[in-house]
Amino acid sequence: FSVPLLGRRLSKTQWASQPLFMAGCVLVLMQSMASSSASKAGAAAVAAGAAACLASGLLSGFANVFFEKILKKRATTSDDAGFWARQLQLSLVTFLFVLPCAPRNWAAQAMKLPRAVWAVVFLKALGGLLIGATIKYASAISKNFASACAIVLTAALSREARLSATFRSGILAVVASMVMFQACPPKKLSESSVTK
Repeated sequence: FSVPLLGRRLSKTQWASQPLFMAGCVLVLMQSMASSSASKAGAAAVAAGAAACLASGLLSGFANVFFEKILKKRATTSDDAGFWARQLQLSLVTFLFVLPCAPRNWAAQAMKLPRAVWAVVFLKALGGLLIGATIKYASAISKNFASACAIVLTAALSREARLSATFRSGILAVVASMVMFQACPPKKLSESSVTK
């Protein structure tokens, strides 16, 4: 989506890093699911789950790149304060959509929640702000690499984490794809090729 919507150019190595990146994430997640009951699902359930993940990835990819396009387009006319104000507006609108689904005494129930739950809520809110900042100041592709690092670290730190060959291969593939993507940017077009 970055190529047609943003006019971004990717080198052949950067294109090759993307399937490697995806394979690494799949290997890490396969290892983390190996001990769960989800691994005992039938072939139809696995195929439906894979199709849902693919659809989710396509929709998420489009939304991220479109969001980046809006942010980068307005970057020339607005300052950083405008960006953070928009982030706050988005979170308030989200809150207003969620509020009707909350129980009547949601405030009282919220105060009874353990600190660990509030820590997760705080981290999710902070994560949303950081995603917006990453897309504005870097790119949607950088955001995907950051998300993959979070997946790998979460899986590695989980109680069920076993550093099997599959898990290590997944980590290696994710790291290798990141290095490939950053180390081999597309060559700049020479002035003679631009004038042609």
